[in-house]
Amino acid sequence: YSPLLGPCHINGTLLKVVAEAPVTEHLEHGAELRNEQAREIMQPIAGKFMVHRFELQHNNSLWRIVTFEIQRFLDSHDIDYKFDENSLKSYGEQLSEMMAAFEDKYPDKGFILAIDEMLQFLRLRAESGNLESELPVLQALGQACNNTKFVFMFGVQELIYSAREFQFAADMLRKVKDRYRDLSIRREDVSYVVQKRLLDKTEQQKAIIREHLKPFTPFFADMHGNIEKYVNLFPVHP
Repeated sequence: YSPLLGPCHINGTLLKVVAEAPVTEHLEHGAELRNEQAREIMQPIAGKFMVHRFELQHNNSLWRIVTFEIQRFLDSHDIDYKFDENSLKSYGEQLSEMMAAFEDKYPDKGFILAIDEMLQFLRLRAESGNLESELPVLQALGQACNNTKFVFMFGVQELIYSAREFQFAADMLRKVKDRYRDLSIRREDVSYVVQKRLLDKTEQQKAIIREHLKPFTPFFADMHGNIEKYVNLFPVHP
């Protein structure tokens, strides 16, 4: 499996692009990628993962939510493993046992667990005084990726390590950071994806839009020099 998919937390938009892309689950979709660099990057992992994704929408313990969601995934694929909420085993040991059961059923696959809205969840847990009990769970989920085919990803809108409201747990956050890598998405990346995937146009359509926009160029300072960007992203303002 590719080192590109180690344990990571990433911008929420990128989380959707990576985790919801059918390429990781279905090899045949790799040919549909239009960007040559993206095809090269995705080739080693195309069709080699099963993916379970969800949003954090509950102010409950992270471990309870994660095990509930993983259990739903396991049950839906007839994988013989049950989490025991009363178990005294460590988080890491339980995740290792879960992946052993997963690999018994799917020896040629990896498992991606992708979670969105992590930042808001951690803020809620911090407000209720429970943040420090959640950080060891994040650490264990990241560490579980080291020796198994398990990949854990979560989306945030800013780096949690620098968020002011979490600085009271700075020491523990540093330990969590050691288990993850950060993948950021820039505004230009969003524009590229929108342009190529959502707002793709034929040359004839671009010509019509270009003529439509010309009367407006005197009223926008940067439109004249960037008319092609306006055309490519129309009807979205750059």
